[in-house]
Amino acid sequence: MSLVNEAQKPNTAKRVTYGIVITIGTTTFNEWGLHESEAKVVNELLTINGDQPLPATSDGVVFSRRAPSNMASELAALRAKLTPAS
Repeated sequence: MSLVNEAQKPNTAKRVTYGIVITIGTTTFNEWGLHESEAKVVNELLTINGDQPLPATSDGVVFSRRAPSNMASELAALRAKLTPAS
């Protein structure tokens, strides 16, 4: 096996999702806009702050927790309704 092939092995590690919302002005982004190490630090700061939004950074960026969603259960119910019985 060549060194080139060895170096190209796919990364199978999965990134942790912390449920962070990034707000800039009136625009919101999910945490994937952050580098993984930054997301980890923001998660730690939110935990220390009782999951309350953090004060805005000097650039006006506000970090907070994503609100809980019922979307997964609603989609599952919709799938069950639309899928014919076997």
